[in-house]
Amino acid sequence: MVYVLHNKYQFVAWFNYTDDYFTQTPYQRHDRLTVQYKFLNFDYSQQWGLQASVPQRFGNWLDSRLTVLGVWMKEKCSAFYDIPFNRDIAWVMVSLRNNFTLVPNHLYLNLDGMIRSKAHQAIYDLPSSGNVDLGLKYIFCKKRATLHVFCNDLFETSVIDPVIRFGNQNMKMDFSCYRQVGVSLVYRFGGYKDRSKEVDTARFKQ
Repeated sequence: MVYVLHNKYQFVAWFNYTDDYFTQTPYQRHDRLTVQYKFLNFDYSQQWGLQASVPQRFGNWLDSRLTVLGVWMKEKCSAFYDIPFNRDIAWVMVSLRNNFTLVPNHLYLNLDGMIRSKAHQAIYDLPSSGNVDLGLKYIFCKKRATLHVFCNDLFETSVIDPVIRFGNQNMKMDFSCYRQVGVSLVYRFGGYKDRSKEVDTARFKQ
């Protein structure tokens, strides 16, 4: 269900239920030092969610969009080896996008950020995470050329290390996280003509 206020602010409410939901989940064997990964069917997985998106403009120098997402999720599996589970958790994710106008029609600065609280996936515990992205965009040559310099995941915090501390399972994963720095140059050549034709809607008026 979506509600739009003043053609600007968007609010969304949703519910999702999946019977016999399945996903790949690890299990540490008792008879030997082995971790096996299998796709197993759960009893079900369900989620309730609320989301709000709030754009805001501050004069001619800043365009921002704040998005807040809240989710309550539950997963149940009665036949997960010898450790059946019935887990639920509420988590929140907040993102903020900012576009600063430094020189109108020429120079822009983008500063975006996201943060998410702890969550679950089957018997996994998923730590909180977030990221900050920074970009500088320069438009020149009569708006035909765009030079973009960017740095994504500035503080190297977007990748999580899942942990399992459930029943007789004890495991921690360690994934690498990398900062991404790049430069792109786009040039748009002239001479393009729009050849699209207006759609004939006369038949709808009969």
